[in-house]
Amino acid sequence: MKEVKVTVFSIFKRFGGKFVNKSPETCSRVIKESALSRLGMELSGAFPNQSINSAVVWGERECQFFHFLDEKKKRTSIKNIVLKNPPLFLLSKNFTETDLLISLNKEFNNNQSAIIQFDYSTQDIFSSVGAWLSKTLASWTTIHGSVVSIFGEGVLLIGEPGIGKTEVILDLLSLNHLFLGDDAINITRLGNAVIARANTHTSEFIQIRGIGIINIKEAIGRSKIIDETKIHIIIELKHHKNFKPEEPLENWGEDIRYKELLSIQIPYYILPVQAGRNISELIQACVNDHKLKKAGYNSAVAFDKKVKASLQKPS
Repeated sequence: MKEVKVTVFSIFKRFGGKFVNKSPETCSRVIKESALSRLGMELSGAFPNQSINSAVVWGERECQFFHFLDEKKKRTSIKNIVLKNPPLFLLSKNFTETDLLISLNKEFNNNQSAIIQFDYSTQDIFSSVGAWLSKTLASWTTIHGSVVSIFGEGVLLIGEPGIGKTEVILDLLSLNHLFLGDDAINITRLGNAVIARANTHTSEFIQIRGIGIINIKEAIGRSKIIDETKIHIIIELKHHKNFKPEEPLENWGEDIRYKELLSIQIPYYILPVQAGRNISELIQACVNDHKLKKAGYNSAVAFDKKVKASLQKPS
């Protein structure tokens, strides 16, 4: 994927706040790291890195630290960080040393670090700006497959070429499910989740053998398309003739089959494809089964208990 560049202005445009030293130079500063930093060690004068490339978040906790310092030490602490020229300071509503930071940034850093103050808490800055940065600057990779959202669950469909994934997608869309992308899917890992986005070159389009290219947005409507989703389930479509005798098929009992994707284990189903099977209905059944298991109900286990209970009853 094309490398994404995040500037200070793009953050200000998206999240607002009071841009206290807005200028062409501060607006164009680039954020190179996806993680926000509070610079705990650096406040005390210890700098493990030569430069600061991340956006710095300061709030009430930092003010409490400064409260225990005399004026000279407080100025020195902030000055040492300003001298490292971080691209951006994000200040919460509870940060009370804004004027001093502005003054030291002008005096020792030629006003190069951008300063934006928000009217909400540090936690809210992390959950909004931090989450957006993590997703925007994440490393994305492209895989072959199709992604749809079924009953709110992101489903990655995989299978050999010509197995009928695209036709299944059309069938699922007719059942009011949502389309993300076909053939080329971009994925990234965020925490313990795999996030999928449509490839920019192929988004909205699918290719159907015998028909050609169809634009889903134009043919069915924008309401059928989503921009991204977490991948909750992987379903592989496999021709029934390609199954080996020793290959397990059903997710029987309490055991759930998983497939690794970006080092994360994701529930995995294999559906045999053969004439007469309604694959879209089976995929919906897989998703419902997955949702029940997440809620703590396992149909196979319940069935097993019921059979055992009936066998134990006196005849």
